[in-house]
Amino acid sequence: MSCLRSDGGWVLDQMQMDTPENFLNRELSLLAFHKRVLAMAQDDSLPLLERLRFLCISSSNLDEFFEVRVAAVRHLLDVGKQRIGSDQVSPARLLRDIREQVAQMVTRQYDLLNQELIPALAAEGIHFVRRGDWNDSQRAWLKDFFDSNIMPMISPLGIDPSHPFPRIANKILHFIVSLEGRDAFGRAHNLAIVPAPRSLPRLIRMPEEVAGVPDGFVFLSSIIHAFVEDMFQGMRVTGCYQFRVTRDTELYLDEEEMEDIKSALEGGLQQERRFGRGVRLEVADNCPRDVVDFLLNRFDLNEQDLYQVDGLVNLYRLASLYDRVERPDLKFTAFQPSLPAPLKDKYSGTNLKAGCQNLDGAQALSFVRDRHSFVTEDLQRIQDQRAFLKSLMAKAMSPGVYLNPFVALPFASSAASSITVDKGTNTYDLLRAALALRHPETTTVPVAHANYFTPNAGDALLWNQGEAAQLFRDLAQNKPVPKSLLSGTTIG
Repeated sequence: MSCLRSDGGWVLDQMQMDTPENFLNRELSLLAFHKRVLAMAQDDSLPLLERLRFLCISSSNLDEFFEVRVAAVRHLLDVGKQRIGSDQVSPARLLRDIREQVAQMVTRQYDLLNQELIPALAAEGIHFVRRGDWNDSQRAWLKDFFDSNIMPMISPLGIDPSHPFPRIANKILHFIVSLEGRDAFGRAHNLAIVPAPRSLPRLIRMPEEVAGVPDGFVFLSSIIHAFVEDMFQGMRVTGCYQFRVTRDTELYLDEEEMEDIKSALEGGLQQERRFGRGVRLEVADNCPRDVVDFLLNRFDLNEQDLYQVDGLVNLYRLASLYDRVERPDLKFTAFQPSLPAPLKDKYSGTNLKAGCQNLDGAQALSFVRDRHSFVTEDLQRIQDQRAFLKSLMAKAMSPGVYLNPFVALPFASSAASSITVDKGTNTYDLLRAALALRHPETTTVPVAHANYFTPNAGDALLWNQGEAAQLFRDLAQNKPVPKSLLSGTTIG
């Protein structure tokens, strides 16, 4: 059974600690967080480019999830672990659960991109021009761009008995190309690999006079698809399909055999992480089954590790769009720093210039009393009092004060003469109390009704009598106040 602590928290007894059903799985909990990030992208109340950014973040999160979390579960399965984690799930069962949830999440990602975000961006004048929609001038401009900027950066790799399947680095976009005929050297190739280096931008902006709109973009994958045949002179391209493999990047160090971790890292572990064991294969959904099976076999993966996507492989590369279009109306409002306004109030005596400044005693007192200078009156006064207390405690608890007895002791004596303390309270007690107040937490009396109406006084706050009595009782008896009774915030 569970027990209530004196501070209001709960603890589990040993029986509950030994019951796997009482625990959530660590990997699935993290996956639930990634789903909440995706849910932000699906929230149509957010600015459009912010939604796209959340979509890209959710894609990047999944990359890391597979590189580390899924890879670690696969490793535990390989070494024969039957049960893992506090929930005591089997690695095989966990991998199946992950596959089911990630597959649903990936479907949601691409449905959101294709059915909502791309059309909404087009309505705002931001266009992704598809290969089938290029006009003659656009095709000519893109062909020149391909010849000048893309083709010199790419080295196609033919696959034949004398050229085995190449090493594919982690998370690098590649294209697998099916071919017919013979190359310039008379060699026959059925398949070839075309890597897309990370140095190539995934979004290419066309000039406005070519695109017909101020913000017209083309995907790198569309350009490579359109002109890939130029890389294979004398041969006919019968298919070109995107794919990307995610590899295990977790480090598994044998402490008994490895005395110097730094030397081990310098000696090649970082290189091995780029080519670790495959844990996920992403391919375009139009990729033929025989080609998919070929890739799965080469990466030693199975159907559970395959994700066929309806669009771009690696959505995160769309993130660059956010900074490449000047559309503040489609983004969160940028924070504009400003100086505090001047304050002048005849009731409290406040007369402060604009900006940050040092206050003497009289100015500080007038500042924390001022309420008439603000529309929110007492609410703003409470915030000012909190800000003042934070600044005061930061100064009082700075090393120059509490580590210097010639400053700390007079300060404590002055504080003792300024406040009422219990009998027997000495300077040391006040210093301890001051140290504890470096990060004070403010609160109000617990409220049962915030808009309580009274016939004679109008609107009022109605205390929660039971909780208010407990708060005052705990304070009087010097007991920890339960978190459930605190409504304020920590200062500092």
